[in-house]
Amino acid sequence: PRLPHPPQPMDVFLSHDWPAHIATMGDTNALLRKKSFLRDEVRDGSLGSPAGEQLLKHLKPDYWFAAHLHVKFAAVVQHAAGASATRFLSLDKCLPQRDFMQLITVDGDGSPPVLRYDAEWIAVLRSTAHLFSNRRGRVPLDPQAVGRASGGRADFGPSEEELSSVLEAAGGDLAVPLDFAVTAPPYQHGDPPAAQPHFAESPQTAAFARTFGLPAEFRSQAGGTSGPAVRDGRGLHGVDGGLCLPVPPPPPTTAADGVFAPLPVDEEIDLGDD
Repeated sequence: PRLPHPPQPMDVFLSHDWPAHIATMGDTNALLRKKSFLRDEVRDGSLGSPAGEQLLKHLKPDYWFAAHLHVKFAAVVQHAAGASATRFLSLDKCLPQRDFMQLITVDGDGSPPVLRYDAEWIAVLRSTAHLFSNRRGRVPLDPQAVGRASGGRADFGPSEEELSSVLEAAGGDLAVPLDFAVTAPPYQHGDPPAAQPHFAESPQTAAFARTFGLPAEFRSQAGGTSGPAVRDGRGLHGVDGGLCLPVPPPPPTTAADGVFAPLPVDEEIDLGDD
């Protein structure tokens, strides 16, 4: 219920997994020559994230960058609702002779480059904080369950009052404080292998949570629509007894669906190799 709500135009979206069906929007044959074991998932539409596909359709960013599959792959998605298009790019692992880096230029508005918090997103974080869950099991996030846990509210598009509250909490300035700090020993070339360092909270993350009144410890939350998830022979449940069934992937999307369609092959943009 969080990500679909920011209504402002979006330049760049970053994700770990690919959106579902994006593999059919570029040079699929070239992809399968590099990653032949993905053939069945590409064919049946199970490759990628269904939630990512929904966000791609809704947010229509200019660029979408992802990782996960360790292969360079570019695609262009032409959105059927208008002339806008999303250029997708995934890169390979950071190894010799691999395509792991690419530079692009994104047009700005002429103002100095300053990191700023996004008031819309913070307003959504604040209004949905009670729904956050880090449990391995699914929690119900259908509109009915969310509404029950949120006093009847299921649409978290921020109001003007909520946006003003974010700005007030930041003291009128949404610039990100440039007080980043090292929280783990940095690797130096030649260092021997070492164990994974213990988790250390970033002081900037802690300050962010305090500034905007967010829960100080996200990792301990269970989610507002159900209690801690438990598993038994009947499947995955919340402590309230509600059965949380796996969500099946949506059917493959085609141009005939009128949602989005790939550009013709000779118009596809690979974003360049330089």
